Amino acid sequence: MNLNPYEETERLATSGAGGREVEAWALLELAKRMERARKENLEDLMPLLEVVRLNWRAWTIIQSSLLSEDTEIEPELRGNLLTLCSFIDKHSIEFLNDPIGDRLQILIDINVHLSQGLRGNRISEKELEEIMSKKKREIETKDKEENTQKEKQDIS
Repeated sequence: MNLNPYEETERLATSGAGGREVEAWALLELAKRMERARKENLEDLMPLLEVVRLNWRAWTIIQSSLLSEDTEIEPELRGNLLTLCSFIDKHSIEFLNDPIGDRLQILIDINVHLSQGLRGNRISEKELEEIMSKKKREIETKDKEENTQKEKQDIS
């Protein structure tokens, strides 16, 4: 497998793979890179932050294509995907400002699930919404716990 994402995307595009296959590959590759960066760079956060920025850029490209008048995606699905793009924006910014593992995991999970869906291993919109809601609740709970601990430390 080619490790250069630009060359691999070009190879897929010229091999006759459709846009969905290229997007599926890119999302899965980014999920793998985020997971690898998290495991390999325990002391240096820069590689992890760089791959999260790259993932964010990929989602910005997806968002741009969804906003194009040429898109063939039905309006309801398009709206849901744009909401997902906004969700990714928010969590990417939050992670870059405060790199907590749970925020990274939600980005990884969304990429993997959407990649599967693009490749035909469809998950329903309801399942995707449930995954997002569950991850969001987990992050909010974790954030509340951390804030409570910080407040206790400040009082001490």
